[in-house]
Amino acid sequence: MTIYNRCSQFCRTCALSVTLIAPVTAAALPFTPTDDNTVLEQLPYKPTDAASRELRDLRQALAREPVNL
Repeated sequence: MTIYNRCSQFCRTCALSVTLIAPVTAAALPFTPTDDNTVLEQLPYKPTDAASRELRDLRQALAREPVNL
């Protein structure tokens, strides 16, 4: 099999894959949670990360005094 034939077959396979997958992904709707308490993603927490510590402290302060934004 020549390189041209392999490239041609590869292109046809890619085109067929895109043709079959595109309608499925186009019809997909984004997930919209119905409850405000639904967790969408949990980010990794690193105790040594200064930004993580600051965010944790701010959340604790907000929990202690919710009216003091």
